Amino acid sequence: MAEIGTRAQQLANQDWNNWLGNLKGYSDSGLSATGAAASGRAGVYGTQAGAYDTRALNRSNVAGNVASGTANSNTAAANAQMQASGNFWGGLMSLGGSIAKAKWGS
Repeated sequence: MAEIGTRAQQLANQDWNNWLGNLKGYSDSGLSATGAAASGRAGVYGTQAGAYDTRALNRSNVAGNVASGTANSNTAAANAQMQASGNFWGGLMSLGGSIAKAKWGS
């Protein structure tokens, strides 16, 4: 009787191990498919992130170029005002000198 019980136990173990082996095959293929899908999605998201990065860089370059152009224009305007002011005061001093020469001689 004990031998029958042992034999039944061995058969049950063998069936169980076969069932686990078959189940592992499904598990491995599912894991592989999931990994491939995740890898594909990661590639898509990586490409999308690259596109957003390029767009943001281009937009910041445009904004920087506009700001630089505005700053250069403001600098040119300020330089022109300084030159005009210098010319005015230089002319006024020259006029004053000419008047002084005419009145008191040199």
